Amino acid sequence: VTNRLNLLRGKGIASMYSWSSKR
Repeated sequence: VTNRLNLLRGKGIASMYSWSSKR
Protein backbone atom coordinates (compact mmCIF):
# COMPACT_ATOMS: atom_id res chain seq x y z
CA VAL A 1 0.00 0.00 0.00
CA THR A 2 2.86 2.38 0.80
CA ASN A 3 4.23 1.98 -2.71
CA ARG A 4 0.89 2.93 -4.27
CA LEU A 5 0.47 5.94 -1.98
CA ASN A 6 4.01 7.10 -2.69
CA LEU A 7 3.42 6.88 -6.44
CA LEU A 8 0.16 8.81 -6.22
CA ARG A 9 1.74 11.49 -4.00
CA GLY A 10 4.78 11.74 -6.27
CA LYS A 11 2.58 12.19 -9.34
CA GLY A 12 0.52 14.88 -7.59
CA ILE A 13 3.62 16.78 -6.49
CA ALA A 14 5.17 16.55 -9.97
CA SER A 15 1.95 17.83 -11.55
CA MET A 16 1.78 20.75 -9.13
CA TYR A 17 5.44 21.56 -9.69
CA SER A 18 5.01 21.46 -13.49
CA TRP A 19 1.93 23.69 -13.30
CA SER A 20 3.74 26.21 -11.11
CA SER A 21 6.74 26.25 -13.45
CA LYS A 22 4.53 26.68 -16.53
CA ARG A 23 2.64 29.58 -14.97
